[in-house]
Amino acid sequence: MQTCASLTLEEALKLTLTCAEQAAYGTVSINSFRGNLSTFIKWCKSKGVSDVQGVDLALLKTHFMALKEQQLSGYTIKARKRSLNYLFDCLVEKEIVAENPLSHLMIKPRLTNKVWDILTLNEMGMLLEGAEKKHHHASPKQKLTTFRDKLILKLMLSTGMRSCELSALKVKDVNLQENTLHIRGKGSNWYIKRNRIAFIDEKNLSCELSILCSGAQPDAYLFTTNRDGRLKETSIYGIIKKLGLFAGLKKNVTPHLLRHSFCTFLIGQGADAFSVQRLMGHWQVQTTLKFYLHLTPQEVKDDWRKFSPLAGGELS
Repeated sequence: MQTCASLTLEEALKLTLTCAEQAAYGTVSINSFRGNLSTFIKWCKSKGVSDVQGVDLALLKTHFMALKEQQLSGYTIKARKRSLNYLFDCLVEKEIVAENPLSHLMIKPRLTNKVWDILTLNEMGMLLEGAEKKHHHASPKQKLTTFRDKLILKLMLSTGMRSCELSALKVKDVNLQENTLHIRGKGSNWYIKRNRIAFIDEKNLSCELSILCSGAQPDAYLFTTNRDGRLKETSIYGIIKKLGLFAGLKKNVTPHLLRHSFCTFLIGQGADAFSVQRLMGHWQVQTTLKFYLHLTPQEVKDDWRKFSPLAGGELS
């Protein structure tokens, strides 16, 4: 067994990234771990620490105090802590260290309420029209690529799936008889449900999916590159970004914006929160409501007037 004294921080970083890949973390999470931990290693070296043994509770306290003094956002500090937690959890699992020192450090960064962008129905329509137009005017060599991109957009708008989940889809996950998709959640975040079923719109998607699946092996990835390799999250991000620009939208169109808009629209139309929870792949309904329920002050007032026993007239 490798001892702490012989494990450098760079070796610990490499081990952590390997663990994350084996745990099927998405590209975005792995890149986040790499960036956050590389920054931490650079800071440690400025303090004369270059191996795992030198990282103790006192050093970690100093590090997080320094982050606070830099006036970093609560979300940035939370991400840095999450990356370090994962590093030490990997080291504990590999029996390189006895325990995670962060378990003795109480860090509760102040998180401000984020103002999330969402797409309007009109903007969703503009995206779809743009993808259709791009496919229509594509050269014969580009037809397959634009067809794939258009289908990716439709699936994300109609299911709210994550980019990592779409990247992992295989031909065998498509059930055209039942018009369903089997989605496998990735990573080890507590709020992500591992497996769920998404529904395919028979009128808009079944025919296009059948074309994509035709003649493909069951274990083949559903969405591939021009060289038949698996389409990665970063590529999906780029596809959605370009479609947003092509459609002329001023908003930063990303896979998560599509997911966020899908969920917000369902809740706004009166969909049951527990149904939305299952569609989004959340373990708890609180996650769905916390991040995707948006009420304006006027909507809150309207609900109060409608349902309050006095204001609604029930007791007057």
